[in-house]
Amino acid sequence: MNIALKDISKSGDESVFKNRYKSEELDLNIDRFIKLEYVDAEIKVKFKDNKLDVKVNYLYNGKFRCVRCLEEFERHIKNSVYLKYDLSFDQEFLDITEDIRNEIILSYPSKPLCKDDCKGLCPVCGKNLNLYDCDCEKQELNNSFSKLTK
Repeated sequence: MNIALKDISKSGDESVFKNRYKSEELDLNIDRFIKLEYVDAEIKVKFKDNKLDVKVNYLYNGKFRCVRCLEEFERHIKNSVYLKYDLSFDQEFLDITEDIRNEIILSYPSKPLCKDDCKGLCPVCGKNLNLYDCDCEKQELNNSFSKLTK
């Protein structure tokens, strides 16, 4: 979002901008486990000591793919971020799009789970253990650290 600095109140009052970003505008679908359609952002801006204070409240509905069972699920994410900018004397515009993009990407879950107790997939037959029971023989992993428990 390009903010025209002339549109911001010089009296110290907050100026508010609302914007809806399509995921393509911000290049947000960068991960095979995450898909977004849009992000709604409310941007509050005010001058303070020759700097620009920016608070961005954003929310999005993301479609995620669980890293354990590979099922798709939706999650509503709401977050806020505070940014400060030093301005040059002759600056007319401030583009904060890249900063908003980076903050949104940082809010992505690092390992999306459909639920905290997701059982995942059977390592033998591949069935989703959240939906089906399987009769596969569970294999004991060769754990070299098991000797430490003795």
